[in-house]
Amino acid sequence: MARLGSTNEEALAHARRGDAGPLWISADQQTQGRGRRGRSWVSPVGNLYVSLMFRTGAAPSALPQLAHVAAVALVQAIRATASPVSRLCIKWPNDVLVDKAKVAGILVEATMAPDRTQACVIGWGVNCSYHPEGLAYLTTDLSRVSGRAISAADLLQHLRPAMAEHLALWDEGRGFGEIRALWLADALPVDTPLTVRSDREQVEGRFQGIDGQGRLLLLGPHGPVTVEAGDVFLDERSAASVG
Repeated sequence: MARLGSTNEEALAHARRGDAGPLWISADQQTQGRGRRGRSWVSPVGNLYVSLMFRTGAAPSALPQLAHVAAVALVQAIRATASPVSRLCIKWPNDVLVDKAKVAGILVEATMAPDRTQACVIGWGVNCSYHPEGLAYLTTDLSRVSGRAISAADLLQHLRPAMAEHLALWDEGRGFGEIRALWLADALPVDTPLTVRSDREQVEGRFQGIDGQGRLLLLGPHGPVTVEAGDVFLDERSAASVG
């Protein structure tokens, strides 16, 4: 579709009407694009905005792992489309970075279908030819870092089979160990300094990986810390450890 409010919202609407999926919905432009926690996602023409809806019998506790599945698939697709792109890495919970700058975000949502089965929607927003400025973090786009034009259509052509492959590997959570290993292979370097902010607190520490459920592991000033949710920022000390 040329223009939509939100590809995730459109996919959720299909699920609520009883569409079983799997269903891919993309748009050239979003007028109401959103990220995590209801934040606005700037969505001009030229970038990739796409959502996948499918039914799943996975336990609700396993659904956050889909952000890891989606990130691993996206990294594979970027390498196939925009190679060579150096210093490409994943930042927990849902970002892909190049040279410390955000190039993509992932949003995972779920809803109940009319037959009471669970439907999941995974949305990707990828900066292919444009990136916003003036945010609280660095941003970039694939065309800029690869030195040539990268189209949303070409990236999607590689993302769809990559996602099918990794969803099968995940196997509704039973194969998360393999997804975790792939995710860690492209994660930020161990000991990268991070700051995690939530509604309740701010935690600082050094990145240690993710656990068997997909939660963030940090080494804080007073020992190991496990983080279930929050916004993660590279702090000033990270400049020397990433990139």
